[in-house]
Amino acid sequence: MRLWGLLALVVVVGAAVTGCGTTVVAGTGGPGGSGGITSGSGPTGPVIEIPDCSGSLGSGSLGTAVPADDAVPSSPVGSPLITVTQGTNAWIASPYTQPYDIVVYPDGTAIRTEEPGTMADPLPELTIGRLDSCLVTRAVAEFGVLAQTDLGDPAVTDQGITSVTVHDAAGDVDIDVYALGIGDEYVTGEQRASRDQLTALVGELRDGMSQTATWRPDRIRVSVLGNPTDPDSIATWPLPGSIQDTINGSERVPCEVFDGADAAAIVTELGSRPAGSSWTDGTDTVVLAIGGLVPGQGCFRS
Repeated sequence: MRLWGLLALVVVVGAAVTGCGTTVVAGTGGPGGSGGITSGSGPTGPVIEIPDCSGSLGSGSLGTAVPADDAVPSSPVGSPLITVTQGTNAWIASPYTQPYDIVVYPDGTAIRTEEPGTMADPLPELTIGRLDSCLVTRAVAEFGVLAQTDLGDPAVTDQGITSVTVHDAAGDVDIDVYALGIGDEYVTGEQRASRDQLTALVGELRDGMSQTATWRPDRIRVSVLGNPTDPDSIATWPLPGSIQDTINGSERVPCEVFDGADAAAIVTELGSRPAGSSWTDGTDTVVLAIGGLVPGQGCFRS
């Protein structure tokens, strides 16, 4: 984690915010500010200013970046600013089919999933929308503080890890929390307060989206997961060449990104089948995991 890079990012993102008050919150080991987020004892760390967005939410503070009230946000370009994984159990969702819980771009465009994205279900529905710039700025700052807190390690088994990353040019700021929500009762009161703050902040981003519409990715990742054991239905590989020749086999889990007409052909053939289905190219039959990709995302969520 590179906190000073994060502080610079907060300044850049917050430069377009007008009418936002701030709350000063101490970094690692510093005395807590009035914003309700404090850290533990130790040497005083950097200070992060967290904007008060109570007077700006819904006011369109993104200015010229906000489309007309009845306009659907356009697909973003470039790399995300914030990514949040869902952290569900391995038997509920697969990293090869599971979309981000929410991803936020520097211009305030956000994309969230409405479903876990399991191997056993069709491709999940995704929603695009806009976020108020003050809320985005505050989220970046609060994630920076939460990255320095002790979020605990609950004594429960077989749960997922929720990951939040603020993508900063000076270095990503990462938060990894085991069994968020499910394991909150098994940590200390201070740890639970930080976990509650993290859950609430992610919820604010998801619920704060406006001008929402269904979003369909034009890029997909296709991962080869092995041979089928008892396929219920088999999809026919729609592209020229064999599956083995088309998908990169150099990785531990072979994976390839498809876009445009190739992606559309694969999704059309998949139809309402599960995202993890059996496919044949006429010679080989394998299980392929299909996952939609947001802009800036590749085969793996890094």
